[in-house]
Amino acid sequence: MDGSREAKEDIIHAVARLVGLPCGQVTRSSSLQGDLGLDAFDAVELIDELEQLYDTELPEALHQPERVRRSVQTVEDIERALARGEEMRINEANAREVST
Repeated sequence: MDGSREAKEDIIHAVARLVGLPCGQVTRSSSLQGDLGLDAFDAVELIDELEQLYDTELPEALHQPERVRRSVQTVEDIERALARGEEMRINEANAREVST
């Protein structure tokens, strides 16, 4: 996952589809709870689905509703989490290559 405009738009489209809203109603600054009506458990489900969609793994903390409520509040926060997950995956793959 890169930080390109297209990647960010893809995330907005994915979030909109997953929450059942038109893309025009979801922005990077959309609040998961206030604007999209998601509680912490819904946000964890959304993160799980986005992990599968983007073939990445996020830190285990983002699978715990209480932690999600504190650290992932907007669509932009999801973008950042997905980017960090991708970066971690690449770093792990590079570390495996170096050790072999």
